[in-house]
Amino acid sequence: MKTKHLNINNISRCIHLNISSLRKPSQLQCSRYKSHISNIDNHSNFGLDSLNYLESLYYKWRAGEKINYSLSSYFSKIELAQAASSKFISIAPLKSNNNIKIANILNLVSSFETYGHQFAELDPLNLESYTCAAVKRNQEIYRKLLKPETHGILGCDVISSSENIIMNSTSSTILTDILLKYNSLKVDDLVRILEKIFCGKTGFEYIHVRNEEIKSFMRSAAIEYLYWKPSKDDINRYLQILARAQLFENMCSKKFPTVKRFGLDGCESLILGLSEMLRKFILDGNSKDSKVTIGMSHRGRLNVMCNILNLPLENMFYSFRSGKFIDIDTRSGIYGGDVKYHMGYSGYYELNERFISDAPEANYSVSFGAIPVEILYNPSHLESVVPVVMGKVKSEQYYSEKKGVLDTAKKYIPILIHGDASTMGQGVVSEALNMSKISSYNIGGNIHIIINNQIGFCTYPSEEIGSMYPSDISRGFDIPIIHVNADCPESVVYVFLKSLEFRNRFHSDVFINLVGYRRFGHNELDMPLFTHPLMYKKITSKPGIFHLYKKKLEKEKVFSNTELDHIEASISSFIENKYNNSTSNTFKRNLEGFKSPTLTIDDLISRSTSDNEQEILYPPQWRVEELKNLGTKLSTIPSSIDLHPNIIKIYEQRSLATEKENKPLVDYGLAETLSFATLLKEGIHIRLVGEDTKRGTFSHRHSVLYDINNNREYSPLKEFSKLTKYSFTVENSTLSEFAGLGFEVGYVQSSGPTLGIWEAQFGDFANGAQIMFDQYISSSIPKWNLQIPILCILPHGYDGMGPEHSSARVERYLQLSNEPEEIPVNEGTGKPIDELENINWRLIYCSNSAQYYHIFRKHMWCKKRIPTLIFLSKRLLKYRHAFSPLKDLSESSFLSLIPDNSSEIDNLQVRKLIICCGQIYYNLVQQRSLFPNINVPIIRLEQLIPFPWAELFSQISSFPILSEIVFVQEEPQNMGAWSFVQPRLRSIVSLIAKTVTNYEKRVPEIKYAGRKTNSATATGFASLHEEELHNLLSNIIN
Repeated sequence: MKTKHLNINNISRCIHLNISSLRKPSQLQCSRYKSHISNIDNHSNFGLDSLNYLESLYYKWRAGEKINYSLSSYFSKIELAQAASSKFISIAPLKSNNNIKIANILNLVSSFETYGHQFAELDPLNLESYTCAAVKRNQEIYRKLLKPETHGILGCDVISSSENIIMNSTSSTILTDILLKYNSLKVDDLVRILEKIFCGKTGFEYIHVRNEEIKSFMRSAAIEYLYWKPSKDDINRYLQILARAQLFENMCSKKFPTVKRFGLDGCESLILGLSEMLRKFILDGNSKDSKVTIGMSHRGRLNVMCNILNLPLENMFYSFRSGKFIDIDTRSGIYGGDVKYHMGYSGYYELNERFISDAPEANYSVSFGAIPVEILYNPSHLESVVPVVMGKVKSEQYYSEKKGVLDTAKKYIPILIHGDASTMGQGVVSEALNMSKISSYNIGGNIHIIINNQIGFCTYPSEEIGSMYPSDISRGFDIPIIHVNADCPESVVYVFLKSLEFRNRFHSDVFINLVGYRRFGHNELDMPLFTHPLMYKKITSKPGIFHLYKKKLEKEKVFSNTELDHIEASISSFIENKYNNSTSNTFKRNLEGFKSPTLTIDDLISRSTSDNEQEILYPPQWRVEELKNLGTKLSTIPSSIDLHPNIIKIYEQRSLATEKENKPLVDYGLAETLSFATLLKEGIHIRLVGEDTKRGTFSHRHSVLYDINNNREYSPLKEFSKLTKYSFTVENSTLSEFAGLGFEVGYVQSSGPTLGIWEAQFGDFANGAQIMFDQYISSSIPKWNLQIPILCILPHGYDGMGPEHSSARVERYLQLSNEPEEIPVNEGTGKPIDELENINWRLIYCSNSAQYYHIFRKHMWCKKRIPTLIFLSKRLLKYRHAFSPLKDLSESSFLSLIPDNSSEIDNLQVRKLIICCGQIYYNLVQQRSLFPNINVPIIRLEQLIPFPWAELFSQISSFPILSEIVFVQEEPQNMGAWSFVQPRLRSIVSLIAKTVTNYEKRVPEIKYAGRKTNSATATGFASLHEEELHNLLSNIIN
């Protein structure tokens, strides 16, 4: 370093080195040094590892950037003092002070370990950095830290294994390992070795991790790569896998040039990495009791399906020609299908050395040489599948453990394949990374792979990534990262193998940043030259990875040119033949799609472990005595647990409620508990997760109790489930709706008998998970023929709590249903059909605790497992008039519609009928009580979807002179159920007028009663809320 600049090495001697002769300020003869070093020591705890940070600040200061004032003052004054200080501090030649020399060399090694990955040869295109300006400036600082002179040493200096390396640091470990092989080295030679380790075709980034064992593993992995060499047989296999991957894309491009496929062109080494990873997974002893679950977006999906999951090539080519991935009947209007690069598939990865699809199709045996592999459905919301995969793997692990399988975390592997732009751009990734560190979501680690094309559609990385790498989002979660050049097959294999080893050893996440490029546009019909001319000029002239590797092997004489040409010709001919087969008139598809998690009623009955010997009905009913016994067990708390007095009262009240059939009544919390207990006895696994769910947002559940003396947890249902086949799990979720719901969406997709429940803290919080509702829960059946039988609880109701905590946006979910507006009629009888079978989900708005008890059971015992959404009134949770007697839980079942059975109602004289949903029913009843002898019945719609056509038809038909139907709701007119109910009421009354005898031949007028249209859901003023409610009620019944 030039003498006119501050010699950082001098600072390191004064501040960083553990050398007794320099640590005492009294030995520093220059008073300025004494003063300012003291100032630094007062503000920071500098150690050897902080040298690089101090140096970076100095370079920033030299470049004119603003830094901490005390450091700025220190640097400016110390430069002035340097000339004076040299009179008192002798900068002796390095060889005269061995400790200082070694310390400085260790600083150099530490710099390579910390920053070397930033200068690795990762980009196959050798483009200038596309990163943002701030990152570029930092890189210039870090680049200097990789030069010996920055640390006060010369390239000709020598270090040998005989020298006493006294520093106890990770850098000394690396240096010792190197010297064990080379004995002695010049510093320049050491730098070249460090460049191979940390700046080659791979880059290991792990210094940010706080776990020393993980850092040690990654450090060893980086060093070991220097000496790792694949065998000739391995290389032959690598070449063939690359040929399969690239030539598949070439065939698709050749035969279907105008069809979008979102190919893997430019990152085909992903297939090689995955193949070798799964091969190692099998060789480690995993087979039929294991599974690999893949989540990825559209880029490269088709290649993965064919070359990893054994999807027959003929079927894939046929889907290009027909436009249909799966042969399903679309004439019914139920199934509309989806584009092929969104579809899921379940297959096997086989351990063999021949072309994957050469095996007899659809006859893959589950043996030691094969493992099940599945790729989950994913819409174009790229990263949305990440938590879904995690949830499904969690569920698979749970049921596998129940079967006695040991160490399921190692046997069920999630692989999450990201895009570079979406990893940083979509918050669900960050949400999922946080969840992976929490026990209720932990699955033993995810293997993350970023297909880093260095472009997002047509956006530059500097415009969408504010840091150096798209993988930087993982640094805050202590996740190590390995960067690798996608055009270096052997490096890719090594990185993928080490990632699998790491995941199974530490049960933690790991990221692979696979840096490649995208040969075509965002899709094959796009023109990337419009926005990236320089990049695509290079790409256009660049050979594919197979031909690059082939040329390398030919040059190194690993294989002869004849052998290499034969491999290419054989695989190319094989793919061509598969294409020709798909065009044959005799071709018959043999494709098993992704298996939906469907359970029949017979499956559930066979799992029943109930002691009830009576004939099991649909759904099975529980006698009052049985419910009493369950209630007593679940309301009795061990004397060893000291609870809050209010909690004691709640459980005492629950105990009393189960002593008699009629009074006291069963509240919502007890009704839910009893429903769960009966399902547990019937062999159902229950997982209840949501924000503050253990207690319940509205303090109604208290499924987990806390000892006031030691905070010890006790859950009555958890204890109860220890005696049943499957467990009861209740967990507080992270404050995340998107990934939180996504995880539960995945959890219910396993084949086990699961009641999976996600509860929003307030109904409007579900807004944050809207992608899950829109792209998965509501539409999975028509798109993918996939059932996602999740149950969601969405608190809803207008109680003066303001616009953010009143509405669950009922209207949105109604709009997402496929319920027709015209009344469906049985063609044979001409009578209305009760409930349509092919409805996409069930929407419920319970008005009493018995209905709440029954809906969980109906959800699990229905023949067709569809999602259920419960709009749960917050007010009714503690409203005594909404509590039910115990006999209503036993003797009845869920009612889609509750008629008005008041003795005061005379059906023959009814001219006005009120229909409503939810908690406003009780306001209407109270208002009606002010007018004695009024003949206005109030019907409650408890189930909006499937719509209770036949029941409502029957109810309205029973009022022969009816002239007015008023639908009442709390919500504004442009929200709530009004827009959904109105056309269906019109269809019903029209059919009644035409078909029902003794019915006045006029169509009753259908009216709306509720709040006026609004762009906000509710008022934030309690007084205005009360005024609106008063006006609404007084205008309906008077």
